Amino acid sequence: MSSQLEPYIKRIKNGEVVAIPTETVYGLAAHAWNPVAINRVYSLKNRPSDNPLIIHIAHKDQLDEFIEELSPLHKELMNRFWPGPLTILFPANSKVLSIVTAGLPTVALRMPNHPLTLELIRNTGPLVAPSANISGTPSATKPNHVYEDFGSEIAILDGGSCDYGLESTVVEILNNELIIHRPGAITAEDLCAIAPLSTRVEPAQAAPRSPGQKYRHYAPNARVEWMPENPSMIEKDACMLISLKNFSKNITTTETLTYFEQLDWQGDWLAFAKNLYDCFRRADHNNLKTIYIEDIRSSEYQHPMKDALVNRIEKAITRA
Repeated sequence: MSSQLEPYIKRIKNGEVVAIPTETVYGLAAHAWNPVAINRVYSLKNRPSDNPLIIHIAHKDQLDEFIEELSPLHKELMNRFWPGPLTILFPANSKVLSIVTAGLPTVALRMPNHPLTLELIRNTGPLVAPSANISGTPSATKPNHVYEDFGSEIAILDGGSCDYGLESTVVEILNNELIIHRPGAITAEDLCAIAPLSTRVEPAQAAPRSPGQKYRHYAPNARVEWMPENPSMIEKDACMLISLKNFSKNITTTETLTYFEQLDWQGDWLAFAKNLYDCFRRADHNNLKTIYIEDIRSSEYQHPMKDALVNRIEKAITRA
């Protein structure tokens, strides 16, 4: 065991909350069987109680603590995508704490693909670990993001910058079809190779089946907007442009914007995803009022990460 992990293992076992790195975003971790510690996670995040948590495991044997049954399709998903950025909803057994499931009959589990966190879980047991940010704000993808939100109130296991920068894909199996509750780095294209995708649509007022479904999420203080087609529509107060192409050639920074920063990924969608939340946070550091994002919803943009990025951006745009 790495000596770096010893103090964090001790904190978890003592019922404390620790920020941990994953390949997606940083998480606020507490032992999955400690309701007091889990309540502390909810309190720190100001997280609604009807928003279920994801349990993180380090090996498949730990599934038996939480699930009622394991279908062949569950096994195929795990064999293909674990460890990795895929969360799977399983029928929960009667032992799972209701504070974890938010009273739902399912429990969300994943095996993160980060060596430090996997080793941590091997020594502590399974952990709940929702994103390490105040609920509704951009998720933390770097250790300093966690510190911005919580200061020295919690210990932070420094695992560097997250590889993906967007939360995990969440799927559920229903009638041998896959329902994507939240898109992520494991894409619809990836999942189609395993099983058909369901076209079922959740009712608008339904209780959330997984994190990221119901509430305004991922949003900075700055207003997030899709880029208008006409550059003259861009407000003249402080703003940031996040772009996938050279839209900015039509904009004169000294005349149009009080503050301007072009973030041109030149078609690198993975870099766009990895840096999105960091861009949101930097906009707030600079007291920017508006963030304009190139509108990637049109058919001219095609990439497996498109669905996940559109989902996160539109959640940030949502006003309520």
